[in-house]
Amino acid sequence: MPASAFVGTNLIAGTYGGGVCLSIDSGRVWSPVDSGLSNSSIYSLVVTGTGIFAGTDGGVFLSTDDGMSWRAQNSGLTSLSVRSLVVSGTNLFAGTMDGRGFLSPNNGTNRMSANGGISSVTAYFLAVNGGDLFVGTGDAGVFRSTNGGSNWTGVNTGVTRSNVCSLVASGTNILAGTGDRGVSISTNEGTNKNR
Repeated sequence: MPASAFVGTNLIAGTYGGGVCLSIDSGRVWSPVDSGLSNSSIYSLVVTGTGIFAGTDGGVFLSTDDGMSWRAQNSGLTSLSVRSLVVSGTNLFAGTMDGRGFLSPNNGTNRMSANGGISSVTAYFLAVNGGDLFVGTGDAGVFRSTNGGSNWTGVNTGVTRSNVCSLVASGTNILAGTGDRGVSISTNEGTNKNR
């Protein structure tokens, strides 16, 4: 799913194959803003105090000028197919196509692997709820980390499909959209129920 984010009052959107576009008039007119991007398939965008991060098939890119120009932030990243990004404080987490999770404790300046316990081929979706990090995978359901991504535990009670198509935090709950079987809801403690 292509990504979008607000940067102040402007809207920025990532596309599959078309790079990043910016609208300064609530989406009526769009302009490409992808100078420096080596890959035009944008899977995720996240805005932090440092700037805008984009997850692409060419790794992670950072823009510090509202999307006008981009530079790679791939130090330590051993898998460049980044499908999801999420930020918690100064921690930036990246989930990759091959099921790896990466953590940068300083807003993307350095990276270290954080994939212990994720038994999945794909780490598509990330969400933060309180101090916990959740990852939705394409083949093994939902995993939770309570220690910043160093270790992961499956939290799939009540999840009817292992193919997680979306993941979002809402209040104290995590909602996971799964295949063609609806939405599973989990509290922060991992108590799940199907809807």
